[in-house]
Amino acid sequence: MKTIKRMGVWALIGVVLIVGIGIFLVKKVLVFDGDGADGIRVVKSQNPADGDLFGFDKSHIASIDVTVREVDYDALEADEEDDVDDADVDDATDEALAEEPGVEGTTDDEEDTPPAVDVEERHLAIARVGDDWMLTKPVHAMANRGLADGLAAAVADMKLTDEFDAEAGEYGLTNPSAILSVKLKSGEEFKVVFGKDTTAGSGVYLAREGEQQVLTASSAAKSSLTKEPNDLREKKIVDYADRAVHRVVLDHGGKRVVIENQGDDEAKEWWLSKPIHAMADGMACDDLVSDLGSMEAEEFVDNVASLAAFGLDKPQLTARIDFGEEDDDIVVMLGSEIEKASGDDEPAYDADDEATTEKLVYCMAKGRDEIFLVDAEIIEKVKKDAIEMRDQQIVDFTAADVTDVKIERAGADTIELHKDNALWMITAPTQASADGSAVDNLFWDLKDVQAADFLDDEETNLEAAGLEPTPRIRITIAVDEDGAKSEQVLSFGHMTKDEAGIYFVGGMVRTPCLISASATDVIPASADDLMEVDEPEGAGMPEGMMMPEGMTMPEGMTMPSEPTAAPE
Repeated sequence: MKTIKRMGVWALIGVVLIVGIGIFLVKKVLVFDGDGADGIRVVKSQNPADGDLFGFDKSHIASIDVTVREVDYDALEADEEDDVDDADVDDATDEALAEEPGVEGTTDDEEDTPPAVDVEERHLAIARVGDDWMLTKPVHAMANRGLADGLAAAVADMKLTDEFDAEAGEYGLTNPSAILSVKLKSGEEFKVVFGKDTTAGSGVYLAREGEQQVLTASSAAKSSLTKEPNDLREKKIVDYADRAVHRVVLDHGGKRVVIENQGDDEAKEWWLSKPIHAMADGMACDDLVSDLGSMEAEEFVDNVASLAAFGLDKPQLTARIDFGEEDDDIVVMLGSEIEKASGDDEPAYDADDEATTEKLVYCMAKGRDEIFLVDAEIIEKVKKDAIEMRDQQIVDFTAADVTDVKIERAGADTIELHKDNALWMITAPTQASADGSAVDNLFWDLKDVQAADFLDDEETNLEAAGLEPTPRIRITIAVDEDGAKSEQVLSFGHMTKDEAGIYFVGGMVRTPCLISASATDVIPASADDLMEVDEPEGAGMPEGMMMPEGMTMPEGMTMPSEPTAAPE
């Protein structure tokens, strides 16, 4: 008796185990025994939570393949009704013919053959490559990471609103309006077909491959799949926003301009290294790097047979961005320019009712098998000569750090200034207090002077230019920056024969250059121009002017004893 009871217990345990394993297999690893469309072996949902179409996260997705089919279900239903009417007539005809000797009716095979349906299809597929996404259908191109992640999230988060058993054909699932195939990093694959919209129009019928149940979901589930391929493409030509640029090489018109950052991220120090070694304009260099990194495609050009058709076999400009690491540079090429009507489908019109146009230029980037059309404004922004990238400032000092100034002018007395306890004094050719504002204005005016042209490639006769042996004007500026003393000597020569500029050397400029013809107008001609002007004693308000109520006279000024009457 005990033995029988033990056997019963073990039998019950066995049944429970079998049922549990069965449930686990159904929920976890039930495999559709066969091939889906295109030979895809389909694995059912990974135990999705209530309301979830799938049971995985977007990060698990390796690829997504979408086919959108332009199915006109209304037209198909009308055709089916006509077919039913025709079938009734055919049946009656077959019965009549069958009664006539020697005449055969239609076969069953002929009756069951469905009419061919020509449906336009659009394909879209993306695949994960490392941390990035690539578009694999209908073209092979880089996808925008954020937009591709958004599509993956929309797929992973699809929700169901209902499910029931029914004939799939009745809901358009045997002639689907969309087909979604998803492959996970684990190798598992899922397939879903979408049919008609629900009667209310706010949902769509769908089914998992290999299942008999008809499901419904929000219309957004299907609309999230109907993306145009170009909507997912990466429009940014290059991306190095988080990287420190070490060098930029520009090649155009047979010239090469190279700028290098010899500082660091916090303290950039841009220098020209070709065609000459000189300090570069930091702002101009930063703008160049920013402009190259912000280019975006206005249009894409696919199925390219020859680069020559786009001027990219011999580009008008090539820019190489170097990050200081081997084989890690970015190369951008600009080719031919084109002009086309503005607007997507219809040309845009201006205030004069004339069609407006936009200028675009063909562009390519190393590592991307794509040709883009970008705004032609980029040419003006990045096609720079050395003079445009060079620091054109001739002096660089902080006015507060200046301690002494000497101004030497041919045929005139030398002017010397010295700062004592923040007050400027004229020490030559006479002893007098200097006008601090006048001295500060001189400093600001000198700092505003910029080189108009550099004479690096020319043999400049310094004597003929008025720079040697004694410059026409020479200014020596002594600076004490926290105990570090230095001098900047500025030499101004003669005016050019065409009076376009003045020869200059010194300060931050090691080789002769030309500056504006009016640059020396700001330099004092005599000590009188810098002397402090004493306020006349008893200076007061102008005659006839009354002090407004509530205001007080500045120190040193007095009001006239009596206001003067206005003239008759």
